Amino acid sequence: MDSTLYINYQLDRSSRCRNVKEDLEEIFKILGNPSAIIKDTDYTLNRGVRLYNETQKKPILQIEDIRHVVAKSLKKEFEDTKSYKQFTKLIKNGSARIRNTEIAFLTPPKLRNKARFQNVSRLGKWGEKMMNHFNIRGRAKKGSILERLRLAFPEFSKLKSFILNFSKATAVTSKIMQRLKNRGLEKSTYDDCKIMLKELPKSSRTAKFLRDWLNRHLKIQKES
Repeated sequence: MDSTLYINYQLDRSSRCRNVKEDLEEIFKILGNPSAIIKDTDYTLNRGVRLYNETQKKPILQIEDIRHVVAKSLKKEFEDTKSYKQFTKLIKNGSARIRNTEIAFLTPPKLRNKARFQNVSRLGKWGEKMMNHFNIRGRAKKGSILERLRLAFPEFSKLKSFILNFSKATAVTSKIMQRLKNRGLEKSTYDDCKIMLKELPKSSRTAKFLRDWLNRHLKIQKES
């Protein structure tokens, strides 16, 4: 009987699509073909799986891991924008200014160099929280937290529109991942996720990316 097989397959710089295909042949020769392969969005891995699938009489279902899909969609929408680059530069410089001070508890999450967008919701929450401080108008009292924050993160308020949009995108995608983690993908959770995505702007690339994923994978779920 077919079964779903989870593979913790680590790629390195020397990995090639053919290598992946050959490795899968060896694995499945021992364990038998799975009914589905759950994988991330890495090109080499995806291509290797497709090459393996082309040799099969009965195609194996391919499922894209939602956590990696969300990270990829957020990265595509935000990483190369001027506002995101300004935001992350501000965070890096500001963190250094308030670290080891009395307001160190407001230090933003550390920016990861690798797989940054897989944990980016923490950064979105921090940005929204900080905006509550910066929304206070008028001159800050000398020595107050607000004065220190304005000195540590100059121009923060000018990025308000971006920060709120970024925060909303990370919050919505986090809710979607949580819903799918708890209940899986079927018609009711599909509908729930589509409703959540309506909270994002019509121009949101993340929303479009995830709608496409939901449509493809609901079809896979029905066929399995």
